[in-house]
Formats: sequence, structure tokens, C-alpha cells
Amino acid sequence: MADIDDGADPGAEPAAPRGDQQVARARLAAARDRTTEVYPRAEQRHLRALADDSAARVIGGRDTLPDVGTGYRVATQDAAQANEQVTRAEARLVGALATSDVTLRELADATGLGADDIARVLGRDKVTVLSKPGCVQCGATVRALEKKGIDFVRVDDAEALDLARGLGYLTAPVVVTPEGEHWAGFRPDRIAGLDAGPGREPPAAPSLVGPGQ
Repeated sequence: MADIDDGADPGAEPAAPRGDQQVARARLAAARDRTTEVYPRAEQRHLRALADDSAARVIGGRDTLPDVGTGYRVATQDAAQANEQVTRAEARLVGALATSDVTLRELADATGLGADDIARVLGRDKVTVLSKPGCVQCGATVRALEKKGIDFVRVDDAEALDLARGLGYLTAPVVVTPEGEHWAGFRPDRIAGLDAGPGREPPAAPSLVGPGQ
């Protein structure tokens, strides 16, 4: 008589303790919230799904930030590379980054990419505000963007000033548009010229990259 198969795989790794599973589920839920911030629109569902899968792989130990960073770097090195391949690599990077609640510099070190690359990927299709704590003009800029309904990412950590200096500015805030235009200081005239997009509502709260997120 054949042995009864109890469904167990003798070569499988033991299941993670319940506490670890709860932590992993919480991390995945937080990561999915962050990927939704980057890919909020219905037509971006496939990119959000790629990002969520990448986050699950990193949290589950099946992938790592350095490996995902390498994949992104390889995909973007060749200018002749198909746009869809670059877009998919970027979505996977978004998911991997969403698993970590650390500074831009730490994310850059972990992936082997530049902090400016990380900021651009996390702020895909959004205005980026390079800010610093206690900055009056930064607060005024953020409030003006919220009032107009502009979807934006706020970078508010030590790396924000490094990124600003890389653009040639010594003061904050620095506002960078998805088209690559940028300016420094509170500029209501420039904010008035930004397009909130059809049917876009003011965000409930701006995305914040850095300590305290």
C-alpha cells in the first residue's frame, strides 16, 4: 500500500513564525500604499501590479534591492532599449524601494543608483518639491500646490539639499516639474502655470520621502 501523502514537502523551508508573517504582511501593505502613490491612475494598473509583485519578492527574500537596482541600471544603459522594457524595470524598482522606510541616500546606496535617480523614479509623473524642515517658503509652496490640486512628491531630508545643489541652487524649496523645468523659492506665478490634470483632485496628503514617513 502506498504511503499517504500529507501534502508536506520534505525539501521545503519551514514556515516563518506567525509574528514574522504579521510583520511581512504589514510591510507589504505599506509598500502597496506607496506604489499606489506612484501609480495612482487606472491605466497604470499593470505597472502597479509589477511594483507590488517586486515588493512581495523583496519582502519574501526572493529578490534584493541591489539586484533590482542592477536590473534597472542595465535596462536604462542602452538608449535603444524598448521603452516598455525600461518602464517595466522602473516599476520593479518602485516596488523594491517601497519596501524600505529610509532616506534617499540609503536607498541609493542599497541599490547602487544615484539619489537623483531614486527621487525621479519615486516622483514619476509628479512635481517634486525639494524641501527642508522649518522652511517658511517650503511650507507656502506645498500649500499652494495642494490648493491647486497638483500631485507632488515632497523630498524633505538631508539629501534634498544635495539634489538642489545638483541643479545649481543653494536655497530651498526647489520645485522640479515632470518635464524637467525647475525653480527655487516660493513662486506663485510658476505654480499657477502648472496643470493639475483632468479631473485630478487635491491630494489628501503629499508623499514624503525620508525619515518619519
